[in-house]
Amino acid sequence: MKVITFIVGLGPGGAEKFLLNLIKNTNNFDHTVVFFSRNNYYFHEYKENCKTVFLGEYLIKFFFKDILYGFQNRVILQGWMYHGMLISALLSPFFKNKLLIWSFRHAYPFSNKSLTKILIYFLSFISNFYRPIYIYNSYLGKENHKKLFKSRETTNVIPNGYKSIHRKHIKKKKK
Repeated sequence: MKVITFIVGLGPGGAEKFLLNLIKNTNNFDHTVVFFSRNNYYFHEYKENCKTVFLGEYLIKFFFKDILYGFQNRVILQGWMYHGMLISALLSPFFKNKLLIWSFRHAYPFSNKSLTKILIYFLSFISNFYRPIYIYNSYLGKENHKKLFKSRETTNVIPNGYKSIHRKHIKKKKK
């Protein structure tokens, strides 16, 4: 299955490192990471583990190919943090067979800059139409975002620091 993740940048933050670990430990997916900032601390590590492209290059070279792929196959569009959620929402109508996931990597939505707060309110509004699956980095983040984003049955919490492991390792532990 193809997973296309939209993220601001590949800078030296915890959310970026968490995404990288997730990709490293889910190699049964065809990952593409689309970024739109030049802060690329982890760029080479990402490049070793998945297709990594700048947003402009993605729209020119890969977007239409992925749309065609999405007519026949399931595509996961994942918005990683608020700006990535916006891009995933804007591009999602072009994909016929998609699953839209928004990953909240911030526990305090009201502690952001003014423009980001406006973006959060806009995302809250459009989430009523797009109905994405929500993934939170903490139970506190889930509680704080509930004030803005309607609760869904399709909500998960994957705590920061959680180590992604292969399913075969999980099966071994159960024996």
